[in-house]
Amino acid sequence: KNVSSTHQSPSSTSLGREDIVGYYRSAGSDMDAVIPAALIPTKASLGPLLCIVSKSFVCWCSDDSEFAALGIDLGFLVFLGAIAMLYVSGDGPAVDMVREHIVEIIMVHLLLECIFYGFLHKRINRKGAMPMSADMWFHHIGSILAAGYCKVVGPMLWVEAMRLSMTEITIALPVAFKHARRANKLKGWRSVAMGFLMLVAFTWRAYWSWTVVFNFLAIVEKLPKEELTGLMEYYPLGAMMLASVASCNCFWLYKILSSVLKMALPKKGAPKKATPPEKKE
Repeated sequence: KNVSSTHQSPSSTSLGREDIVGYYRSAGSDMDAVIPAALIPTKASLGPLLCIVSKSFVCWCSDDSEFAALGIDLGFLVFLGAIAMLYVSGDGPAVDMVREHIVEIIMVHLLLECIFYGFLHKRINRKGAMPMSADMWFHHIGSILAAGYCKVVGPMLWVEAMRLSMTEITIALPVAFKHARRANKLKGWRSVAMGFLMLVAFTWRAYWSWTVVFNFLAIVEKLPKEELTGLMEYYPLGAMMLASVASCNCFWLYKILSSVLKMALPKKGAPKKATPPEKKE
């Protein structure tokens, strides 16, 4: 069933209970299917597929495959975050169609990132190949599950998926940090600017991602229990998937804050600089 043909999509959780219930019923869903049709890849997956093919070829030809891969992912995700910002508000079938495609692009891109950094990269070019850290694996798996959950439940959660995707506009900062650290340029005003921008950006990311979790719970609260069918019946799992992404942002904020404080505060027990003796006249 076309889920975007006969309704208007909610742009916020300020809708009343009757609006939420009416919207939920009119949207249609395949949540009760063994393999939901929403999880079958569509032409929207072409973008992430082109990205991983291009990235693999560039890394194969590069002397620094780590930064080559990071640069390609940076451009792709910043653009995706900007598109999500454009379509986080608005009503109508056309808007919903774009939102559904963006959710699929997010899900497929993150899945292909796991394949690339987990298996392909070191086989394409061992020089500069970097394994994904444990926190990034946790973030990617949580994000893939959350995107899949939102896509299956339908347009009611596509808005929240857009809001969560908006945080990718800050992805340039950790990439810039890696570049500055490798080039030994993380000092002076560049270090101050980097610390300030990352602290502000990840404070917003942590706050914003948790609002998505609470918005989801607010939507569930407005639905009568008899309407909680299919995957919505297991809404605590959906909340946990979204919360896993928000928790990663909190963890990264903690690491940034710790680094900033370590740089700003004097080290305990650090020897004081000896003052030269005064010259006697």
